[in-house]
Amino acid sequence: MRPTNGLVILLGKYEHCNIKCGKFKGTNMTEFLDRVEYTGDIFSQLDNIIEFIKKHLNFGSKIEGLQRTDRYEIPLVAIREAVVNALVHRDYHNFGRDIKVGIYDDILNIVSPGSLPMSNTEKNILDGRSEIRNKVIARVFKELKYIERWGSGIKRMMDSCQEYGLKILEIKETGDSVTVNFLIENDSINRQKVEDIIDVRNTRGRMIINALRDRNIISMRGSGPKTYYILNEGINNQD
Repeated sequence: MRPTNGLVILLGKYEHCNIKCGKFKGTNMTEFLDRVEYTGDIFSQLDNIIEFIKKHLNFGSKIEGLQRTDRYEIPLVAIREAVVNALVHRDYHNFGRDIKVGIYDDILNIVSPGSLPMSNTEKNILDGRSEIRNKVIARVFKELKYIERWGSGIKRMMDSCQEYGLKILEIKETGDSVTVNFLIENDSINRQKVEDIIDVRNTRGRMIINALRDRNIISMRGSGPKTYYILNEGINNQD
């Protein structure tokens, strides 16, 4: 008796089930800052992708009234739903194509091989329409509570992004793949970006950043190589 393809995929024993993740410099794929390829069982892949994304997202605080909330720049609920969807709905017979996760300065991009299943369209999936390509994988994910209920994931992604104030969550079908794009909209910048924008280096860049901090125009977040700076509240509204 041979195991089903679904079981083999869940256990990470099916060929061509790799996940490629990359962090890029700037807004294109010219230069990698970090890249890794994950194999293994599908649940380890899920956890590894989430950790890779968290590693390369800015983490800071948002002040609302008297409350301070520490959070990533994209809601983890939405990221997790997008990754689960990519794993569950991937076309595993599309050999030579991997799930790809790209993190740029302006966007988080998740691409899953395989067109939208059956009668799904870009429009009706936003209305909760759900068609399952990989029934065994989907059923196991639902039993283990990775899926709350059929058709609810996209709405949860949209709602969490709206609560965060993110303007764009794009889901589109391109050829034989489905892409989810999270637009990274924030007022953050690191020292390298400052130096690139005004064409200065090292000491001069630090002097400019320190001057902006002294004038309470920007604030520092993070530490070490993940240090970045955000525009303080009210600065955007000044003439």
